[in-house]
Amino acid sequence: MTELEDKDKHQPDDEAVEHKVDAHQTDSADDGDEEDSGMNRKVIAIAGVIFLVIAVGMIFAIQSLLGEDSSAPKKMVQQITVLAPPPPPPPPPEVEEPPPEVEEEVEIPDEPEEAPDAPDEMADEPPMGEDLGIDADGVAGADGFGLVGKKGGRGLLSGGAGDKQRFDFYASSVQQDLFEHLSENKEIRRNKYSVIVHLWVNSSGKVNKIKLVKSTGISELDSALRGVLAQINEVNSAPPQGMPQPIRLRITSRI
Repeated sequence: MTELEDKDKHQPDDEAVEHKVDAHQTDSADDGDEEDSGMNRKVIAIAGVIFLVIAVGMIFAIQSLLGEDSSAPKKMVQQITVLAPPPPPPPPPEVEEPPPEVEEEVEIPDEPEEAPDAPDEMADEPPMGEDLGIDADGVAGADGFGLVGKKGGRGLLSGGAGDKQRFDFYASSVQQDLFEHLSENKEIRRNKYSVIVHLWVNSSGKVNKIKLVKSTGISELDSALRGVLAQINEVNSAPPQGMPQPIRLRITSRI
C-alpha cells in the first residue's frame, strides 16, 4: 500500500515535472520567437537609421550645391551711355580794325602859266581857259552860278554872252551831279561843308581828273569827299565846245 501510494503520489509529481518541462520548452520557444522578432526590429531600426542618415546627407549635399550656385556672383551688365560731345566754343567776336588814318593831302593849285605872246591881232583877247572859272556861292544844286575872272582881266569869254550862258548852264549841271554823288555817302550827308573842286573832262563827258582843292578842316570828312570824288568816272553830259578847264566848282552843303 505504501509503495503503491508512493507511486501514486509520485506519478502526479512526474506529470507535474513533465508539465513543467513542456511549459519550459514552450516558454523557451516563445523566448526564441521573441528574440527573433527583436533582432528583426533592430535590423529594421538600423536600416531606417542608415536610410535616414543617407537621406539627410543627400539633402545637405543638394543644399550645398544649391548654395554654391546661389552664392556665385551674378554677372553684372554695365550699361554705358555715350554722351554727345559738347558743342564747340563760340567763335571769338570779330574785332573791327579801325580804318587806316588817311593823311590829309593839301593840294596847292597850280599857278597858271603865263600865256605866250600872242600875235598882234589877238593882243586884245585874253587866253581861253586861263582866267575862267565857275564859282557857286549858294547851296549845291541852286542856279546861283556865275563866271568870274581874275582881277584886271579884260574879259571873261571871247565868245560873248551866248558862250557864257552855255558854260554857266553846264557848270550848274555838273555841280548838281557831283553834289548828288556826295550826298549818297551817309558821313558826308550829315555834315555841313563848303569845298572847291577842280574838274577836267574830255569831249564825251569822261572825267580825266578831279581834285579837292579847298579842305573842310575835318580830315575824316575830307577823306570821305576824296573817296567819293575818286569814284566818279563820268559826268551827266559832255561839255560844250570850248569849255574852259579846269572847271572850278564850289560845292556847299548847309544841311
